[in-house]
Amino acid sequence: MENADHTTQDLSPTLSKLVKQKIKIFALYGQEDVLYSAEQIAVLQKIICSDLLKNMENCSHPNYVDHQITFIEQLKLWLLS
Repeated sequence: MENADHTTQDLSPTLSKLVKQKIKIFALYGQEDVLYSAEQIAVLQKIICSDLLKNMENCSHPNYVDHQITFIEQLKLWLLS
């Protein structure tokens, strides 16, 4: 998988197993990233709970660089809840 195309990787089974084990999955996604399609994001939302997936506007792949304050604030919100 060293040079695998990430958009073709289906992480759904792995994420579903983790959620069944009561492990919370948090996801921050930059909407300008286009690493995943809208359909893939919708599937992820169903698996991990839409409250735990944050779509960051005007943001690409390194969302912690594009919007550091929003990134940190979202992490704090999740960790303190």
